[in-house]
Amino acid sequence: MITYRWLEPQEVESLRAIFDVNGGELPDPKLSAIYGALNDEGKVVGFHVVQLVPHAEPMYVEPEYRAKVNWREFQRGVESVMQGVEYYIFPSDDRVAKLCKRGGMEEVPMRAFRKVAGKN
Repeated sequence: MITYRWLEPQEVESLRAIFDVNGGELPDPKLSAIYGALNDEGKVVGFHVVQLVPHAEPMYVEPEYRAKVNWREFQRGVESVMQGVEYYIFPSDDRVAKLCKRGGMEEVPMRAFRKVAGKN
């Protein structure tokens, strides 16, 4: 029989080999929670991760100041408090995407879905 429960932070390390083989990063237990499927012996045979992933948005500049406000200064400010942390920007249009590229960000192929938890 399969049972389901939230894994304890110390159990997360047991999943490292799965992440290593699949080229992923083991989620930080301080920023994530893992809901596991365990077999009769208590072995994790499946899991789903919920994690906080930083994204730097929204960004807004009054239209008359868009040629005056330096986006790179926004980027420097954001990165000054997130040294070494990967973050995302989901650009609202091509203009913002170009700013991201100029700021050294890598475009990633991503398909995303959203839902408000508890609502059908």
